[in-house]
Amino acid sequence: MSNLNVNEIEANGTNSNVKVVSKSTDGSCKIKSGSNDATLQLNCSAQSHGVKLKAPADSAGQNYTIALPDNQIAASKFLKVKSVVGSGSTGVGQLEFSDAPTGVYPNLNASNITTGTLPVARIDGFTPSGGAALKLISTAEVSSTVGQVDFTGLDDNSIYLIQARETTFDITDMQLRIYFLDSSGNAYSNLNFAMQKGFSANSGDYATNTGYGFIRPASSNTRKYQFTAHLITSAGFSFMWTKGQNIDKSNYSQGNFADPYIMNMGFHSSVSAGARVHGIRFTGGTTRSFIPGTTIHLYKYLES
Repeated sequence: MSNLNVNEIEANGTNSNVKVVSKSTDGSCKIKSGSNDATLQLNCSAQSHGVKLKAPADSAGQNYTIALPDNQIAASKFLKVKSVVGSGSTGVGQLEFSDAPTGVYPNLNASNITTGTLPVARIDGFTPSGGAALKLISTAEVSSTVGQVDFTGLDDNSIYLIQARETTFDITDMQLRIYFLDSSGNAYSNLNFAMQKGFSANSGDYATNTGYGFIRPASSNTRKYQFTAHLITSAGFSFMWTKGQNIDKSNYSQGNFADPYIMNMGFHSSVSAGARVHGIRFTGGTTRSFIPGTTIHLYKYLES
């Protein structure tokens, strides 16, 4: 074996190539390295920039072969190992230009998703026409004393779920008032409401042509309430049904630590036939306030 020790080899003719002919059985032409891993650099025409193909480190112990794609090149494709002859560090892999896989992720962990939204199309098998789903619209969580909690901008012809995890006032013997709001955020003055407290058929309140519905205290110690309400905002058919209880009553009533109640509220006949609820307000009146800890969630039923 003889060595050719030169810094550069140049073709001796115009527009001619330098050819290296291999005599090995596998047709390989080896590029040896000194102290670093062998690297083939392809320069630009000005010889000022170059990109490199570099061999893996000796510690990797690799002797595999990569065959360039055997199919037609095309835009938006990526390189994929189509097949492998042999295995391990000496395998021969055939590349091809391929489309990106659609992907199947049966064990996708949602805890890895930290941003973005989930498209409706990704909820397999569910459509609004096949049922309803709840969407969280807003949460009112009182961090400092406030006189009222409002939810405004409610959609027409919709059903809302209101979940009051806790409403707490700054004084006892409190009455939780509920108002319907118009499109300007003002309270309607003409409402009807009926409240059934406890289990006795005659322990209730009914009022007509009033400005608000209310949940009456169970005792002089009451200042906390929990309730769930369904609100319909359809024009001419706006209505709310509320069920809950006082949660800090000092004495027992009919085997319960607090009086349960059910309240219905809707428009008085004097209100325009096309009126609807645009918002809802919770308050204790002009001189009472909600304190930190009060939390009310507004959800909307998604329907077709």
